[in-house]
Amino acid sequence: MVGISTFAFPLADLVVGNVERLPFYVRTGLFDAVLVRPLSSLGQLPAMDFAPRRIGRAVQGW
Repeated sequence: MVGISTFAFPLADLVVGNVERLPFYVRTGLFDAVLVRPLSSLGQLPAMDFAPRRIGRAVQGW
């Protein structure tokens, strides 16, 4: 059970961690630049502030 939670929470943070920063992106105008691009905005959010340490945290739970 501990291993599952040690893997699941960092994985969720890796996939949708930047969604909670969405109000900041809207206020600063960064989200407007995301909406102009021809890619999915939901797919771009995790890639905007990519941090390799998030992968490391998920791998530790594996």
